[in-house]
Amino acid sequence: MSLLKKFNIIIPSFNDNELVELFLNQVKKDKFFKDKKIVFYVIDDGSIKKFPKKFLKKKYIKLIINKHNIGTHLSILQTIKKFKLSPCIFYWADQELPVKDLKKIIILYQKIRSPIIVKRKLSQSLLGFNVSSIIWKVYSIINNVRFENISTMVVNNIFLKKLMSKNFKINRRSNFFDLFVLSYKNHTYYEFEFIPKYKKNRISRWTFKKNLDLLTTLIFLNQNVKKIYLILFLLFILINFFLF
Repeated sequence: MSLLKKFNIIIPSFNDNELVELFLNQVKKDKFFKDKKIVFYVIDDGSIKKFPKKFLKKKYIKLIINKHNIGTHLSILQTIKKFKLSPCIFYWADQELPVKDLKKIIILYQKIRSPIIVKRKLSQSLLGFNVSSIIWKVYSIINNVRFENISTMVVNNIFLKKLMSKNFKINRRSNFFDLFVLSYKNHTYYEFEFIPKYKKNRISRWTFKKNLDLLTTLIFLNQNVKKIYLILFLLFILINFFLF
C-alpha cells in the first residue's frame, strides 16, 4: 500500500446516485482502497435525485453540489481548479471502466508518474463504439495527436498549471480533452487499454445521443475545427440518426 501516497478520483454524476453508491460500496469492500489518501470527489451536477447525507460523513468522500446542471466537462474542470487536484482520474458513473482496471491504473501512475490515456478496446464490434471511434479519429487528425477512443485520463500538475493559467478561462464550452492536448501534446504520456464492462440490462450507453454529445464536445467545440468539418459532420449526424 506504500504506492498509494496521493490520488484523487473525480466522479461526475447527473441523476446517477444509485450507480455512484454501487461503485463506492465496491470500493469500500476492496482492501486496495483502504488507504485514506485516495479521495473521491463526487459531483452532483444539479441532479433531481439527491445523494443521501451519509456521503458527507465519509472522510474519503467529498460531495460537490452544483446548483444547476453545467455539464460534465465544466464540472470536472472547476473541481480540479478549486481543490488543486493532482494527480486525478475521471471515473464515469456508468462504471464503463471496471474497478479492477481502475486499481491497475492507479498503481501504474504511482510507478511512472506521468499522465495516462485510458482507452476503450473496441473488440465487441458494437456499432455505437465504432461510430465513436470515427469521431475520435477525426479529432486526432484535427489536433495532430495519435490518441483516440479515450474513455478517461490520469492528469497531474502539468494539466493543473495549464488550467490555472491566466490565458485559459473556464466556461461552459471548455472541455478537458482540448485542455489535455494543450497540456501534454509535447510531453510523454502512457496508454492503458481496457474492455468496457456492462450489466446485462445496461448493455451500452453508446446511443445516438451519447455519440452526438461526444461529437459536439470533440469537434464542434474545438477551436481548430474548420467549417468544412462542420458540414461533413452534419451529414454524419443524419446518417447516425438512421442507424440508431
